[in-house]
Amino acid sequence: MNWEAISAIGQILSAAGVVFTLGYLAVQIRQSNSIAQWETHRSAVHGFSDAMRSVIGDAEVAQIYRSGLWEPENLNAVDRLRFSMIIAELALNFKDTLAAYDAKMFDKPTYEAWQAYMCSILNMPGGEIWWKENREGYIARVREVIDQGKLEVPAFDAIAPSFWMTGSSIEIKSPNPDRSTWSNKQ
Repeated sequence: MNWEAISAIGQILSAAGVVFTLGYLAVQIRQSNSIAQWETHRSAVHGFSDAMRSVIGDAEVAQIYRSGLWEPENLNAVDRLRFSMIIAELALNFKDTLAAYDAKMFDKPTYEAWQAYMCSILNMPGGEIWWKENREGYIARVREVIDQGKLEVPAFDAIAPSFWMTGSSIEIKSPNPDRSTWSNKQ
């Protein structure tokens, strides 16, 4: 038997094994990334749900949230604190969503929906006050994205006026209604 031929066959089989292993690992990594993206999305939804669970399940908290956004001057000191904590929880959830988007763990349309919601509530009267008082507590990237988004997205009462029933006509004011410069991040 020719040892050179056996060695050549061994090298070919070894190379084929390496190629097969690399292909298998590529498939596994792609699946793992898909699962991680899904888990990131699920985590964002869960975080938002946690923040909204108290609003949904407790009429008093719902009234604080509504008044805090629309009529913050009507809140007493304790309710202002409660309102601030609701918005802070939403803002921290958005910060995580932004980080996931920047890490390419969130698709752009889903991320933009989260950004639009956050910016629309921060464009409400109480949201404006909250953001002015709290924006410096967030990293520059969050401030940049929210400040830009607030220029492009109307206040939440303009997006969903029937939820607020203020009795006044609502005009949607958005300097960039097509959101073509949305977040400047691809």
